[in-house]
Amino acid sequence: MLIRNTIVSFVLLITLTTLSKIWALLSFYQLPIELFSASGIEALLFGLRLDGTAAALLTAPIFIVTIAATLLNRSPAALTRLFLSLAIIWIVATTFSDAIYAKDSGKHVTFELFAAKGMEVELLTTAFKSYWGTIVIGLVWS
Repeated sequence: MLIRNTIVSFVLLITLTTLSKIWALLSFYQLPIELFSASGIEALLFGLRLDGTAAALLTAPIFIVTIAATLLNRSPAALTRLFLSLAIIWIVATTFSDAIYAKDSGKHVTFELFAAKGMEVELLTTAFKSYWGTIVIGLVWS
């Protein structure tokens, strides 16, 4: 059960990360590169390393909960679902946020995330005004 829960959670999270990235990019009318061209597929595959890292980090709490539940002779199902649900919401929210930022600035969220401290309300207002369709798709997807 421990190995099964961990592997299933990891595969689900990495698959969801990739699908949410494609879904977010498809929500834009115009992209800098054709998504299903050779360079678009290459960019998606290059991002799989980061997606795998994020999925592994988000799978770690599920692994720990499963170990603890096994040692205590309890069922880890409820806590696994809770951590998996939170991980899915986090993945979809960050993927769609990054896609909106990349579309607007031409680069992914990096240093600018820390430079924008104190401007959260303005950034959210801009996101909801300019990219409301993408936000709705992200909310429905999660």
